[in-house]
Amino acid sequence: MSSTPSQFGTRARAHGRAILPAVAPWVMLLAAAWPPGQFAEQVDAARLAADVAALQSVDGATRVTGSEGIAEARRWLVARLEALGLAPELEGFVVRHTFFGRDVHAANVVVAFGRSGPPLYLVAHLDSKAAHDREDAETVGWRAARDPAPGADDDASGAAALLEVARILKGRTERRVVLAWVDAEEMSSMSDDGFMTNLGSEPLARAAPDGAQAIAVDMLLRPRPWGASLRIYEDGRVSSAALRDALVQASWIVAPEVEVRPRLAPGFTWSDHGSFWAEGLGAVLLIEDDFEHERYHRVTDRLAPEDAFYSVEQLTAATRVLVAAVVLLGG
Repeated sequence: MSSTPSQFGTRARAHGRAILPAVAPWVMLLAAAWPPGQFAEQVDAARLAADVAALQSVDGATRVTGSEGIAEARRWLVARLEALGLAPELEGFVVRHTFFGRDVHAANVVVAFGRSGPPLYLVAHLDSKAAHDREDAETVGWRAARDPAPGADDDASGAAALLEVARILKGRTERRVVLAWVDAEEMSSMSDDGFMTNLGSEPLARAAPDGAQAIAVDMLLRPRPWGASLRIYEDGRVSSAALRDALVQASWIVAPEVEVRPRLAPGFTWSDHGSFWAEGLGAVLLIEDDFEHERYHRVTDRLAPEDAFYSVEQLTAATRVLVAAVVLLGG
């Protein structure tokens, strides 16, 4: 995609430069007084960075579906959740492996808290890859069975964000909240109906009750040259629009420095939100604005200290927005 800023983006930046210095103290006061903002203040940037670093450094520096690396990532994640007093479950399934050409076992890590109402799902995929498909793997010389696929941005960033939601909001929402770190998102393919297949989120979406909603969180580390910028993909359903609005409203108060760009794109199903759309449920995708960058699906998708290519500040701001939106939606 072109990295040339849109006319909307140019206006937004010019407007932001003009008003942010004047309104910043008022925004800070609002955030401090607003209950969702109080929870968002608890997001820990150092913890987020450490979690991304841990996930990108598992066995073989890879979380390819079916590998020992993703099994280690699941064990690490389960231990972290249990340390928070939560009871995660492993939900296994079988998927056709894009690179191996055979069926492999995969598993989602799922944990829930809250009691009432239709559930709100927060989904991030745990698996990674370092080539777009088998042909691309041959071109770049990447071997799925043995070569690194650290997947810092895609999607250790989203996985870390969900861990912060679990840490901050466990036991603090009336609404049922289901957090899912899913497997095999990177093994997905497009079906004839325009929706994805072989996603770990498919069994979640099929089992979700009427009225359930989902926020997929996928790739949050890459900023634009002018600063933090995020997109929200929605499909036009009223239920999806409610999720969009909660995220946008949260951003105004807890992360006014972030450009948030909603997009109506019901055909954009290339992440876990698409499984919920296929089941007729409201869902959105929260993602960075520059998600087809030079490290996308490459062995260079790694977060390093003093690396200006990625931004822990953007990940932190996006997580603050997510936490505040969940409080808005969850009561």
